[in-house]
Amino acid sequence: MATTVYASDFDFIHLQLSPDLSGLTLNFEAFEAHLNTLMQTDMGRYLQVSNVLYAWMEYLPSFADVRVRLGIPEALTFTGSDNADVVTGKNTNDVLWGRKRK
Repeated sequence: MATTVYASDFDFIHLQLSPDLSGLTLNFEAFEAHLNTLMQTDMGRYLQVSNVLYAWMEYLPSFADVRVRLGIPEALTFTGSDNADVVTGKNTNDVLWGRKRK
């Protein structure tokens, strides 16, 4: 993720010793705070960073609890077109954000 355009966002994820001192693990505390800030200030970036992290975590099932804790939904991102696309929600914590790309 350090090579993505979101590298500065992912810099908030730090390595630390695992609780049993058997190796290294990832600390997401600062990243979680950063995501919360993005959610309030830049929803577009929040969704983009969340999607990249979700895709990365697909290959790290041991971090599934982190994905849930951070509130990153399971691949619920929809990319529309110039056609009459339909988007539905579940009356829960859905977010609809959009812009037309040039």
